[in-house]
Amino acid sequence: MACVAALFASSALLPFPSTASSVASASSCGCRVRSTVVARAPRHQRAHRGLRRLDEVEGVSKKRRGIGGGGGSGGSQASSSRRDRGLAVDFKEPQVADFDDLEEDKFLNAVVKVYCTHIAPDYGLPWQKQRQHSSSGSAFMIGDGKLLTNAHCVEHDTQVKVKRRGDDKKYIAKVLARGTECDLALLSVENEEFWKGSEPLQFGRLPCLQGIVVDQPLMSKESALGWHFRSDEAENIGYVIPTTVVSHFLNDFKKNGKYTGFPCLGVLLQKLENPALRESLKVPSSEGVLVRRVEPTAPASTVLRKGDVIVSFDGISVGCEATVPFRSTERIAFRYLTSQKTNSVVAVKFDVFHIQVPFHVEGGQPSYLIVAGLVFTPLTEPFIEEECEDTLGLKLLAKARYSLATFEGEQIVIVSQVLAHEVNIGYEHMGNQQVMKLNGTAIKNIHHLAHLVDRPSLFAGSFRNQIQMRDAWSPLLNYAHLSGLLARCGRAGDLRLGAALHAVIAKNPVHFRLCPHRASLHHVLVTWNALVAMYARCGRREDAARVFDEMPVRDSISWNSLLAAAASSSSSDAFVLLRRMLRSAPGAGACDHATLTTVLSACARDGAASLRACAAVHGLAVSCGLDAGVPVGNALVTGYFECGCPGSAERVFTTMADRNVITWTAMVSGMARAERYQESLDLFRQMRREVDANRATYLSSLLACSGSLAAREGQQIHGLVVKAGIDTDLHVESGLMDVYSKCGLMEDALRVFRSCRDPDEVFMTVVVVGFAQNGLEEKAFQLFAEMVSSGIHIDANMVSAVLGAFGASAPFALGKQIHALVIKKCFGGNTYVCNSLINMYSKCGELQESIQVFDGMARKNSISWNCIIASFARHGHGSEVFRLFESMKADGAKPTYVTFLSLLHACSHVGSAKKGLEILNSMSTQYGIQPRVEHYACIVDMLGRAGQLDDAKAFIEDGPFKDSALLWQALMGACSFHKNSEVGRYAAEKLLLFDPDCTATYVLLSNIYSSEGRWEDRARVMKR
Repeated sequence: MACVAALFASSALLPFPSTASSVASASSCGCRVRSTVVARAPRHQRAHRGLRRLDEVEGVSKKRRGIGGGGGSGGSQASSSRRDRGLAVDFKEPQVADFDDLEEDKFLNAVVKVYCTHIAPDYGLPWQKQRQHSSSGSAFMIGDGKLLTNAHCVEHDTQVKVKRRGDDKKYIAKVLARGTECDLALLSVENEEFWKGSEPLQFGRLPCLQGIVVDQPLMSKESALGWHFRSDEAENIGYVIPTTVVSHFLNDFKKNGKYTGFPCLGVLLQKLENPALRESLKVPSSEGVLVRRVEPTAPASTVLRKGDVIVSFDGISVGCEATVPFRSTERIAFRYLTSQKTNSVVAVKFDVFHIQVPFHVEGGQPSYLIVAGLVFTPLTEPFIEEECEDTLGLKLLAKARYSLATFEGEQIVIVSQVLAHEVNIGYEHMGNQQVMKLNGTAIKNIHHLAHLVDRPSLFAGSFRNQIQMRDAWSPLLNYAHLSGLLARCGRAGDLRLGAALHAVIAKNPVHFRLCPHRASLHHVLVTWNALVAMYARCGRREDAARVFDEMPVRDSISWNSLLAAAASSSSSDAFVLLRRMLRSAPGAGACDHATLTTVLSACARDGAASLRACAAVHGLAVSCGLDAGVPVGNALVTGYFECGCPGSAERVFTTMADRNVITWTAMVSGMARAERYQESLDLFRQMRREVDANRATYLSSLLACSGSLAAREGQQIHGLVVKAGIDTDLHVESGLMDVYSKCGLMEDALRVFRSCRDPDEVFMTVVVVGFAQNGLEEKAFQLFAEMVSSGIHIDANMVSAVLGAFGASAPFALGKQIHALVIKKCFGGNTYVCNSLINMYSKCGELQESIQVFDGMARKNSISWNCIIASFARHGHGSEVFRLFESMKADGAKPTYVTFLSLLHACSHVGSAKKGLEILNSMSTQYGIQPRVEHYACIVDMLGRAGQLDDAKAFIEDGPFKDSALLWQALMGACSFHKNSEVGRYAAEKLLLFDPDCTATYVLLSNIYSSEGRWEDRARVMKR
C-alpha cells in the first residue's frame, strides 16, 4: 500500500493567508529540496528559462512566464534581441501601499541605464573567447545603495557602468549577485554622487500567477510590481519577473551574502487524473500527486519513496493535476509553493542542490582537456544552446538534464569535437558523445579525467584494464599513444608502469613499430627513443643503455637521451659517452646542439673540476660549426662561469653573433657571482639597449649592486622593476632589501619591507641582517623577537644569519637567548648554526663559550675550523692558532683563503713577519690557493708594525696588487705611527692617484708632518 503523506512548511513568504498546518507521520523527517532549475529555451527566450522546467515534468500546463530585462547594442544576437521596456505594474489589483503621491519625475529618476561590456566564452572551442561586445539595459534603485537589473544584461561582464536620467556622466558599477535561473542581478555603485537626490522604488505584492498580459499598460505611477522586458522576436508579448521572485532573490542575498537559488523538492511527480489509478492508491477524488522518483541525494529520500502520494502541502490541498488554489478562482502549479521557501529547517528541510547540467559556467570560461586530439568538456546548458539541440540527442540526455548530481562535483563529460591527427584516425565521428569510462574507471568530472590522463601512477591500474580490452582499444593504442605515455612515466619517475609498457611493446613489435622492415624509420625511432628516455629519466642508466644497444637504428635523439642519463651522474661519464658517439660508425647520429648543451650542463654542475672537459667541448663545437648557435653559446658561457673562468666566458660572449635574453642574463649573473660587479652592471646597461630584461636579469643586477654598494644603480633598477610590474615578487623584494641595507639606505629598505604583502623566511632574514649591518642591532633583534613570538616559522638558516649579524657591541644576553632557541628547536646539529654561535661568542669576548660549542659539534667542516681559528686570532692567542691549524689538517678539513687570513692576523699579533711571509708563499705552493689583496694587506701591516717600512714599500711594488689602495693605506698608517714622512709622502702620492678627493689621505699625511714638526708642510696639505 502506497503511503499518503501531507507535507507542510513555513508560510512566511506565501502570498496568500496561511492556513492551519497538518503533519502526517512522515512529515517530521528531513527532506532536501532543490532550486527551481529550468530547461534551456531558444536564445531569444533565454531570460524566462528559470521557471519552466518542473512545470513540464509535473505536467502543469500554463502560458509562458515572464523573466528578464535589458537589451543589447553592438553585441551578439542574444544581446541585441532584448529591449528593456520598464517596470510592470498592476492597475486592477494593487495590494500594498500605493504610489499615488509619487510624482512621475521621482519615479523616472529611480530608473537608470546600464551599459555593459561582455566577453563570452566560446563553448564549442572552450580554450577561446568570443569577440568583445557591448549591450545596454535598465535597472532601478531599490535602496541601501543597490540597483536591480537582469542577469543576462551583465552576463560575462568585464565592465559595468550606469547612467541616471538627465545626466551624461557614467558611473562604474559592481555586480554583487547574479541569479541566472531567475535572470536577476544586483549592482552597487560606490560613488556617493550617483545617489544624490534619488529615492528608491518600493515593491508591491503582485500575485504569483505569471502569464501573458494582453492589451494592458506596463507602466504606471502606482506600484513597482516586477521587472518587465519584451523580446523583439515576439511581437506584443512582454515578460515579467514578479515581485515575489525578486523578493526571494534579495532575501537570499541578504541572508547568505550571495545568490544560492530557489528551493524545490527533489522529486519527480505524476498527475493523478486517471480515476483507476487514484482508486488503486486509495486517494480521495481529485486530490494528490504521485511521486514517480526521489533523487538519491535529496534528504527527502528518508521521508518519501517512489509510489508515495502528496495530498497537501502546509495545509493546502494538492489537486490531481499537481496544482493548488490561488487567489479566489484560480489555481497554480504545486511547485510554486516550494519555490517560495528559503533554505531553512522546518518540518521538511529545504536546501539548494547542484544539478548535473548547470545553467551557467562559474568563472566565465568552461573547463576543457585535449588528449590525442579529443576535446573533452563538461556538458552545460550554454554548450547545448550553442551546439544546437538537435545534434545532441536531448531525449537521451533529458534524465541527466533534469537530475540532481549524485555527489559533489559530478559532471557529464563529453567529447565536444575531434581535432584531426594520425593518432585518432577513424574517430572523427566521436564529437558530442558522452565519456563514460577511461580504461575501466568511471569518469566523475573533467578534473578526474585530467587526473587519470596526466598521472601515470594513477593510470597504472586502469592501464591493465586497457590491455585486457586490447582488441577494442588497439586502434588508439598505437606507437604515438604509447610514446606519450612513456614520456609521462619518465617525467613522473614511474618505472613500474614504464616497464609494463615496455613489456606490451615487446609482445607486439610489429604493431608498435619496432621492426624497421615493417615500418618507416621515423616510426621506429619514435618508439625506441621513448623507451631510452623513459629509463634515463627514471634513473635506470643501465636499462637505458641496454635498450640503446638493442636499437636497430639510432639518431641524435637516441644518443642525447643516453647522454642525459650519463650527465646526471657526472661530466666525466658524459664526456666518455660523447667520445664513443664521435667514434661510432656513420649513420649512428651526428653531434647536434642538444648533444653539446647536455655535456656542457654537466660540466657547469661539476664546476672547476670539469674545466678541461668544458674546453674540449668548446673545441668540438668550433670544429662542428655549432659554436655560433645561441643554445651552445649560452651553455658555453654558463659552463665557463661555473668552472671559474669568467675571462673565457667573456670571450665566447663577444664572438656570438646572435644573443637572446638568456645569453645576457648568463653574463650579468656570472660577472656578479665572480665579484666583477662593475662589469656586471655595465653589461646590464648594454643589454637594455638590445633586449628586454627578465626577472633573473634584474635579480643578478641587484646582486651586483649589493656587492659593489652601488646605491644609485640599485635605485634605478628599483624603478625598472616597478615599471616591469615585478616589484611585488618576493625574490625581487629580497634583492632590493639587500641592496638598500648594505648601502645604508634603511629608509628605502623599510619602504620595501612595509610594501611586502607576504614575506617569507628568506625575506625576513634579509631584513634582520640589514638592520644589524647598519648599526641598528637593537632594532634587528627586536624584529627577530617579534617574529618568534608571532609564530613565524624560524628555520636554521634564519638563526644562522641573525647570529652572523652580531657585532662586538651586541648584547651578550640576547645571544644566549638565541642559543637557548637553537637548543629548543633542535638546531644544535646544524653545522652552520654552530659556526655562527662560535663567531657570536667570540665577538662578544666569550672565547671559552666558543670553544665549548666547537668541541660539542658532531660534524666540523672547513668553516667550523676557520671560525675557531679566527676566534683565537681575534683574542691574540697566536701559538694556539697554529696548533689549531695543524689539527685542522689532521682532521682532513681543507684550508681556505679565510683560514690563511686568520693565520696572518695571528702572525701580525705576535710580530712574526718571517712566519707570515712563509705562510703567504705556502698558500699557492702547498695548498693551491691564490693569495688575495687582503692577505697582502696583512703582510704590509705586519712589516709596518715591525718598523720595516722600506721592506713594506718594496713588497707592495713587487707584488701583484701594487695598484691597490688598501695596501698603500696600510703602509701610510704604519708611517703615521712611526713618523716616517718620506715613505708616508710616497704612499700618499700613490693613494691620491687612485682617489684625489680622499680626505683620509690628507689627514694621515698632515698627521705625519705634525709629528715631525713640519708645520708649513702640514698647512699646505690642509689647504688642499
